[in-house]
Amino acid sequence: AVYFSKRAAYIVGPGGEIDPHFDIVDGLDYEAELAVVLGKDAYRDYFDHKGPILFYINALGYFLTKSKVGIFILQCISLSISSIFMYKTARFFTKPIRSVICVIITILAFGATISDGNLTEEYCILYCMIAIYTALKFITKHPKAPHPRKNMVIYGICFGICAFIRVNNGLIICGIVFVTIMTDFINEHIKEIFKNILYFIVGVLIVAVPVCLFFLSLIHISEPTRQEAI
Repeated sequence: AVYFSKRAAYIVGPGGEIDPHFDIVDGLDYEAELAVVLGKDAYRDYFDHKGPILFYINALGYFLTKSKVGIFILQCISLSISSIFMYKTARFFTKPIRSVICVIITILAFGATISDGNLTEEYCILYCMIAIYTALKFITKHPKAPHPRKNMVIYGICFGICAFIRVNNGLIICGIVFVTIMTDFINEHIKEIFKNILYFIVGVLIVAVPVCLFFLSLIHISEPTRQEAI
């Protein structure tokens, strides 16, 4: 088994500046996706603290072009679709030109977070924006009505994907669910609270079950067959 982690570069005293080693983190993600392409099993043949969906998305990009260019293309697609949802969300509150400006400012600010790229946020932001757009689309039109159950399933799916990329990136979706529950409570839609929680869990399971079954299947098949399947 191969373990990927941050190496100890130097010791820092109290109040000293700590190097976050962003270049090493990016390198670890790249090594993980190469391991997937080579037919290795996540968390058994190699280990990183991020979720498996990230490894397989990056592995797909690398497989398509045999280089990081494929990963870059997938990142551009993800951020482009995210920008569309940002614009559509902003349109709930302001005019088209202002909405475009909001998107540009958001992307520029977000660029400081993603740095050199190949980070979980580049993919998770898409599913967070889908959840935010879906929630605001309903709330702005029906502020006191019970939340549609299909929306709760969408939130669950989006959170499930984020959870299997990097779970803390999906906390904003949990915030949406919390607001939905509190809104139902304030408007005395008590039965809807339990139904909405149930449908949110269903959405999470739609993502979690296939991922778990995939890893369980790797346990019961032979090494050559497993590498061929991957």
